[in-house]
Amino acid sequence: YTSSISYYRMSEAEQVPEAAAPAEDLPDLNDPDMENAALKIQARARGMADRKRVDAIKEGKEGADAAADQPAKAEGDEELPDLNDPDMENAALKIQARARGMADRKRVDAIKEGKE
Repeated sequence: YTSSISYYRMSEAEQVPEAAAPAEDLPDLNDPDMENAALKIQARARGMADRKRVDAIKEGKEGADAAADQPAKAEGDEELPDLNDPDMENAALKIQARARGMADRKRVDAIKEGKE
């Protein structure tokens, strides 16, 4: 009973965390072997998902059931805007003008700092 109380009375420096792993045990993510292993795992996962989708189509499970088996669309998978729309052209021109203006202001500030 007293040993458990004395553990709680120890300072944090004296207490040894059990779950702490040294940094040496972590894999090197830039190692080519690790990259190849990750690619193989990803390819197997995609292959399994595709085979599942093909099996669902073969079974005649098209429509809502087949759509439920497919992965959800990511945020960037939305339809692309109509680039010939006049509003889109005006928006693109404004964005480009602001970017050019910001780049020019940076260039002018650099020139001013060089003269002073």
